[in-house]
Amino acid sequence: MSSDPDAARIAAAVRALPEVVGLHGGRFGEVATFTPPHRTVGVRVREDEVTVGVVVGYPFTAGRIAQAVRGAVGGAGAAGVPVHVVIGDLVEPGLPHGEYTGGALRESPVAGDFAEVTS
Repeated sequence: MSSDPDAARIAAAVRALPEVVGLHGGRFGEVATFTPPHRTVGVRVREDEVTVGVVVGYPFTAGRIAQAVRGAVGGAGAAGVPVHVVIGDLVEPGLPHGEYTGGALRESPVAGDFAEVTS
């Protein structure tokens, strides 16, 4: 990694993907990066890896989502860094892009909510 990737720039690049409805911070908010004065939820940047939590619309293919997210992350300045993609939620077809409200679509999380895509 040539320089530290900017979590906000990564978040913007991933949100712009047509496959992604929104970012997901994980059940306990663990997928986030704190860069004073704000916190970027849905992107965790570490020295040796980046984790991105996403919300996708049905239907989807996990491999295609992971490939698109990894491409966006690389284009946002984190090329060559391992990128972990976590599909944190799935929404019904017809929800306008960017209108995910972070869990308001479901009563409560259930065990097994998350699917990490690795390759």
